[in-house]
Amino acid sequence: MRSQKHFPNSKISSILIDLLLTFIGVLAALGVDNFRESQVENSREKEYLEAFKAALQSDTTTINTELERCFLKLNAAGKFIDVIEKRDSSSNEELEQATQSILMLIDPVYNTAPYEDIKSTGSSRIIQNIELRNAIILHYTYLSKLAALQQSSIPNISYSKVFTDQFDYDEFVLPQGMSYSKIISRLRSDQAARLYLTRLQKEMIIYRNSLLYSALPRTLWLLEKVDIELR
Repeated sequence: MRSQKHFPNSKISSILIDLLLTFIGVLAALGVDNFRESQVENSREKEYLEAFKAALQSDTTTINTELERCFLKLNAAGKFIDVIEKRDSSSNEELEQATQSILMLIDPVYNTAPYEDIKSTGSSRIIQNIELRNAIILHYTYLSKLAALQQSSIPNISYSKVFTDQFDYDEFVLPQGMSYSKIISRLRSDQAARLYLTRLQKEMIIYRNSLLYSALPRTLWLLEKVDIELR
């Protein structure tokens, strides 16, 4: 019979040590790669959060500006109605300021660039805080709906031909300004123009409330959440 050959114990130990070192090396390399990838993702997340913070701060300013415009247009429509119905009298200068407020456009532009970026690239999961991620998605979905509401109401809340038709071309361009005694007389005899002013008041109240009681609190709340995440 042939005698069986046996590897020395030192040879077996050496092989096992080599295998163990190789395994540890692979794990270490994977750990380094995962760490680097984690660092990159954390850096990207911070960049996105900083962008969202800047966007929300900008939107807060935009909303406050639009609230002021709502206030001016609402008061201007009320002033014209009071003068038309002879409940009040105003100077040409006051009525000219009211006219400018009524003709003032309301067209808020919200900074949705960070959200559009993560939506188009499918990077929303870069925001690791799931609650914050969902809050961001819900917030910008709401802003989109609010913008649609505003777009559908532009003819009413920005300006209307039935109102501007009461003014002659020369009254807009001549240095001496507008003759409001004639304009008020025209408004008194134009039911559609008076109805526009009444509707304008209602539209501005609805739009103002959507900004004051929904858009602004939502924006400030999300801004606080993002700011906390960045600390």
